[in-house]
Amino acid sequence: MKKAAFLFPFLFFPLGACGPIDEFKKVDLAYGTLIGMEEEIQGTSHMKQIDYPTLRSMALEKQSFLLMVHNDGGIGCSCYADWHDDVLVPYLKQHNLLLYWIDYNDIVDEDEDYGLELVVNHETLAIFDEGELSYQHDNVDQESDWVTSRQAFAEWMDARINYPKMIYVDKAIFDMKLTAKQEFTLLFTQTGCPDCGYLETHFLQQYFIDNRDSDYLYVLDTAQEGVRLLNGVAGKDDVDASEEEKAAYEQWIKFKADYGLSASNIEEPGYKEGFVPTIFHYDTQGDIDGAGVFYNDAIDESSWKLTDTYWTADKLDQPYFTYLGDEGISELMDNLTFDPPESPLTGAANIREYKHELLAPYHEKYAKALLDWSIGNSR
Repeated sequence: MKKAAFLFPFLFFPLGACGPIDEFKKVDLAYGTLIGMEEEIQGTSHMKQIDYPTLRSMALEKQSFLLMVHNDGGIGCSCYADWHDDVLVPYLKQHNLLLYWIDYNDIVDEDEDYGLELVVNHETLAIFDEGELSYQHDNVDQESDWVTSRQAFAEWMDARINYPKMIYVDKAIFDMKLTAKQEFTLLFTQTGCPDCGYLETHFLQQYFIDNRDSDYLYVLDTAQEGVRLLNGVAGKDDVDASEEEKAAYEQWIKFKADYGLSASNIEEPGYKEGFVPTIFHYDTQGDIDGAGVFYNDAIDESSWKLTDTYWTADKLDQPYFTYLGDEGISELMDNLTFDPPESPLTGAANIREYKHELLAPYHEKYAKALLDWSIGNSR
């Protein structure tokens, strides 16, 4: 296997030192989580297991994330339990960090180990920056401060990461925040949704790099139980849909209506039958007072005229969009015609990417205005 000594020779000196925080280039972690943070600390709690294909995809997608290589057979070892329970998890909980873990045996037989130091019967904690390994440390030395001291461990981590501002929640946490009358901003998204992925990777992640002191943007992935899934089944309304799929589909329709994503008229914050990505800001009464639906526009591919959009001028007179006026935005997307591509586009992915590029200057402006108003530094 390819080892870190060959792929990343520059890593070894700084990895063993704590040093001043400004000695290291910090990795911006995009996503954290509140999900499961109230669970009992034991075993592999407060970590999300992935397999090797998922790790490969995360690297190819140039994601920034925390990863622990863990020998699944060592969970019962007291040396692991002490470090996990007393040092690692308290730090994760304090900063809402999302830590992925992968079994040592899932990597050891693969051709690519991403430069990870794989240690039998011990754990390696790694920090990936845009798909590449930046830092790692193992817990082989059980007497080291990194293993035994919360403060030393925190200093090592703090020197190398910026905490995430996009925090995953599930439906139960979302409902709790609504009933608690907490002011907050939430992104409705979906795993695998191209529009969601484009907004998040091309705008949101950079927004929080540029606005480190902003408040949190909570993230609800609709591909979860109680939203799109019912007893693990995704909704479907096709003629050949099963009863389980039909029931899940009805649940999703009801969710969109109950939580404002769908709209029967312009006086409501959602868009038509309800789409993601959608961002809502909730006031202290649990009511929506700021809204935005992104990248669900329709463009005619023969004329390249915008034929349908959430962002029509009549939005400017609605209470959910006062933030647009606050940011000096007085024109929206009515009657737009875009430049056609220089050469014909083939393939749905290429056409979609070109449309995203056409729409981005508008949607990023509106998204920035909404976030600046709701959670931004100058709020």
